Amino acid sequence: MDVVLDTNVIVSALCSATGASFALIQALPSPRFTPVLSPTLWNEYLDVVHRAEVIPATVSKATRDTICDVVLANAKLRRVHFLWRTQLPDPNDAHVLEVAVAGQADYIVTHNIKDFGPAQSFGITAITPGSFIKLIGGLP
Repeated sequence: MDVVLDTNVIVSALCSATGASFALIQALPSPRFTPVLSPTLWNEYLDVVHRAEVIPATVSKATRDTICDVVLANAKLRRVHFLWRTQLPDPNDAHVLEVAVAGQADYIVTHNIKDFGPAQSFGITAITPGSFIKLIGGLP
């Protein structure tokens, strides 16, 4: 099943090695899910994980890069050809919905599910990392 990992999942994975976000990244490659990425979302990952005010200073640059590289190495890359800029309450989330639609993803895995309600009209469900892990029957 194809999923889009919102940037906040990547950030959470870097901030805590004991949470569901980290477990999802650690499970890659997975026979149960495949991340879908666009160039825009990839660039956002790289930008956000290298912000000093977002990720604790105790997390090395190498660790930040490794987490992003693991996602990229296991992702389906999709270009977005149609924009859905007016669908979500937060316009900064639009590119996440756009790659989910372009990549025909089943889920957007995010800690911000309330802002992705309109994704349902595209057949895409917003789900938290923990709920997603339960949905797929756990991780190996």
